[in-house]
Formats: sequence, C-alpha cells, structure tokens
Amino acid sequence: QLMQYRADGGGDGPESVNQALYEAVSKPDWSPDKATYRVIFLVGDAPPHMDYQDDVKYTESCRLAARQDIVINTIQCGNMPETKPFWRKIAHLGKGAYFQVAQSGSAVLYDTPYDQKIADLSSALDDTRIYYGDAGHVARMKAREREADTIYEAAAPSAVAKRTIFNSSKAGAKNFLGSQELVDDVVSGRVKLDAVKEEELPNELKAMNTSERHAHIAAQGAKRQALQLQIEDLASKRQRYIEDKVKMDGEKGASSLDAQIYQCIQAQAAEKDIRYTGGPAY
Repeated sequence: QLMQYRADGGGDGPESVNQALYEAVSKPDWSPDKATYRVIFLVGDAPPHMDYQDDVKYTESCRLAARQDIVINTIQCGNMPETKPFWRKIAHLGKGAYFQVAQSGSAVLYDTPYDQKIADLSSALDDTRIYYGDAGHVARMKAREREADTIYEAAAPSAVAKRTIFNSSKAGAKNFLGSQELVDDVVSGRVKLDAVKEEELPNELKAMNTSERHAHIAAQGAKRQALQLQIEDLASKRQRYIEDKVKMDGEKGASSLDAQIYQCIQAQAAEKDIRYTGGPAY
C-alpha cells in the first residue's frame, strides 16, 4: 500500500505536521505492554501549519505520547531554517532524538548483482500459497495477491528483492501468508487437512483424492522451504555487498538515514532491555 502513495497538493511551505503527528499517536492500537518499545519517526522538510483551527497542536500530541510511553524522533530532510526549531522541540517533548539528512532522504540505495535473482524467486515463493475458507475470504486473499503483483511488476528489482527477503523471513511471515493459508497451517500442525470442510478447499484440491491432497501440500511445503533457503543465502550475499559499498563511501554511509535510524533505535530499545546487533540490514 505504501508503494502506491504519491505526494501531491500543498503549494505553501508549512505542512500538516500537527495532523500527521496526532494521528500517529492516537490512531494505532499501541501495545500497553510496559516492555514494548513504542516509537514514532516524524520525517519532513517543512514546519507545521500553526494556523489551522481544528488541528490538535504538536505540543498536545507530544503530551499524549509521553502518557503512553511513546518516543517521538524527528528527522529533518534538507535545511529549511524554519523547520529546525519545531523538529528540535518535538523531539525534546517526545523524549526522542533529532537529526538532519539531505533533502533526498540520504537512504542507502544500491543495486546489487543479487536483486534480479531474488526477484525471480519471489513469484515462485508466492505461488506456494494455497488459501482456504469461505468464498469471500479466499476472494479477498486473491485480490490481495493481485494488488501486490500489480505493484511489484512496476517496481525495481532492488525493491522486489527487499520485499522478498522480508516475506521469506520469520518477521515477514504474516505479511507473506495473509490469513488461512493451508500449506503453513497443515505443515505446522495447527490444522488437520482431513478436518477442513470440502467446501472450504480450493478447486485445485477438490479435484484430488485424500492421498493426493496430502502429497500436494507436502510438496508445496518442501518447495517453499527450499526457496526460502535460496533467498536466505542470496540475502546474506546482498547484505555483504551493500555493507562493502557503504564502507567504501565512508562518511556518506555513516551519515545515511539507515545508519542514523538504526543507531537511534539501538540506543532507545536498550532502555527496554531489547538488544539489536549486526545491523542495519539493507
């Protein structure tokens, strides 16, 4: 969904920073667990509109964030002088960090020899998914797949590679699988294939007998595991390739958006006894 967004509108210097910050604090269903690291990164190049009467001002949003133990960090893109005092104050009130990057965002962006190989494995990995359940649920999952396919057909191999690496990892499992995905449910033992109602099975399985169904699910599970191992190997090579590029760039790599965000998270999460090592990942 993020890749479908396009910035548009505006025209004057100030932006709807107050609205963005208030919605970031108030709309998500933040975990109440005291051991959870809750954080917001406010990224922008222009100061807030302070003349909108219906806005909840940033000072109130910072107060609400502090009450929920949410840290607010601010990242100023570019060097507009009017922005800096607001960004510094928000970071101070939000008990977070302020830092500045180039107008371009200063993110680490490198094409690698592994991007296309990983992107090619992406569609094969996606094809291992088998959804089940009522017709409405299956239709929603299929629509989700088609939407993703449309977006990534137009994306650069490097973007597809990053998405594929994430989706094949433990952290990205939910994003990759969606809900009621038969291969994962059966292989993990959460669901017994024979207990799934006939009408909830996809057409490809309805045409099979019991033993064929079990064999098909097992084959898809094995194929998925093999693909994920290939992706994991290529991801490690890709990471090392980019790390070497960052080292060659010296100060540019150290001051990149990636490095600064990672160091910020590393320090703040440590206060919750959460330790991150070996990063950032690209």
